[in-house]
Amino acid sequence: MRKTTIFFLLVFASITNSIYAADWASIVREFGPAVAKITVTDGKGAVISQGTGFMVENAEGKQRMVSNAHVVAEAEHSDTATLSAEFLYPNDSEESIPLMIEMINREQDLCFLKLEGDAPAVLELSDGQGAGLMEEIIVIGYPLGRNFKTTPGYLQAYQDIEGIGRMLDLSAVVAPGNSGGPVLDTKGRVIGVITAVIHGFNFNLAIPVSNLSALMESDSEQIDVSLNSSPDGAWVFVDGAYKGKTPLELELFNREYKLRIEKEEYEVFETEIGPWKGQSEKADFALVKEIDDNPVIEIIAIPSKARISVNNRELDADSATVQYPSGSILRILLTAPGYKEKLEFYEVTEDPEQRVEIELEGKFKLW
Repeated sequence: MRKTTIFFLLVFASITNSIYAADWASIVREFGPAVAKITVTDGKGAVISQGTGFMVENAEGKQRMVSNAHVVAEAEHSDTATLSAEFLYPNDSEESIPLMIEMINREQDLCFLKLEGDAPAVLELSDGQGAGLMEEIIVIGYPLGRNFKTTPGYLQAYQDIEGIGRMLDLSAVVAPGNSGGPVLDTKGRVIGVITAVIHGFNFNLAIPVSNLSALMESDSEQIDVSLNSSPDGAWVFVDGAYKGKTPLELELFNREYKLRIEKEEYEVFETEIGPWKGQSEKADFALVKEIDDNPVIEIIAIPSKARISVNNRELDADSATVQYPSGSILRILLTAPGYKEKLEFYEVTEDPEQRVEIELEGKFKLW
């Protein structure tokens, strides 16, 4: 009789655990303060992009914010755009905290951002053995750039998306502004990062946490790097991302980077830096005056109304021509509504007049 009673108690406990939902209220109270609204504004203060980010710690215990590369893309190629974060849960604080791009990985659609000071909380990443099919999850973020919002749901499928890879497919509906936000399991651990949706269908996609973990493990140690130029006030780009003007102090991961320094009326300077042996490094660069008889490069975009940016400078639609010394490598970025963003590299030849045609491809909407 005693064995029978224990058996039924165990069965009842199992049934009870399967009936009652996860305690999302407790999880949100504990981990919600780690999730922020990200805003990108132009030089006049107008909002040009919004999304979500969340705080984690690297192996050395340093905090960083995780989001999507496409959320901060407008700031990557601009010296006037600014990035900021607002932690609106639980007290709706209106404090705007400046952010700086540490690293962007376009292939994974992930980025690391540096926050001035520490965040109210950090999230823990799942060990990769997160929720299985039809297990409960919750999405946290700022859809439509509005208030803090939580949306519970299930992991309903895995989808292989061309050009992106294997993604989590969620029943929880996401919207513009959710991009870069965390997907949590029933223990409050991150199992994915919201990245996209396919319009007209119940496909709400997230990058699996294993992609994020691998990226963090490959970039753990950071070095203090001081960059100076003569003359100063030159634009600095590291792996294509704008970092500021010289003199400039940066924290970089201890690996190799492509460094580019630009200043009006001076030739573009490019080199490779890192990895380093010490904990801090200093580099000084002398810029060379630009020659006026550089080759003229005409850039043709298809469709014709696409925005053209060359080496992080947007061109006028009616005069998409530039002058650069032969041997220069041009980063040509094209964007247009309804098309995939396209970044191409072009090496300037010695021909006095040159022409480059770039055609954009259609895409589904990234949020």
